[in-house]
Amino acid sequence: KYPTMRLEESIKRNDVEHIQGSLNKLKAMTHQLLKLRKPQDYEISKEVNLLIFLKNTINEFKLSKDFNLSISIKNELDYMPMADIYLLELERAIFNILANSVDAKGKDTVIIVTLRGDEKYCKVEFSDNGGGIPLEIQSKLTKESISFGKENGQGLGVQVFS
Repeated sequence: KYPTMRLEESIKRNDVEHIQGSLNKLKAMTHQLLKLRKPQDYEISKEVNLLIFLKNTINEFKLSKDFNLSISIKNELDYMPMADIYLLELERAIFNILANSVDAKGKDTVIIVTLRGDEKYCKVEFSDNGGGIPLEIQSKLTKESISFGKENGQGLGVQVFS
C-alpha cells in the first residue's frame, strides 16, 4: 500500500544541515550553562571505584561514536582506587579529553588511560597518538576560552581542572 523508502533517501541535505545547526546551538547553550554553574552546586559522590568509573565512562564515550575506537586502560596500582569525586564534572572532563583526542586524529585515534599513584593519591593520565599541543600553548589552556587545533573550540576541556 505504502511506498517503501530508505531512511537515508528520505532525509534531504538541507534537513541534515538544519539538524546539525540545531545541535551546534544546543552545544553552545550547554557550554554557557555549565560556565554559570557555581562550585557549591556540584555534588560529591562518595567512595567511587575509579577504575569502574573510568571503564563505564569510556564505554559510554565509545558508544557515542559510529566507528571502532581504540581506548585502553592500564592500571598500575596495586589497590582498588576509591575516591570522593564530583562525578558529573569528572565524567564531562573525561568526555572532553577523549573528544579532543578524536577531533585531532579522527578514526585512527589510539588512546591509553593510565592509573598510577600511591596509597594516598591516584593519578589518571591520558595519552594518544596525536601530534600534541605546543609547550607555549599548554600553559594557556587552563585559562577560559583558550582552544588549540579546533576551529570552533570553546576552550572548556582543560579549564575544568584549573
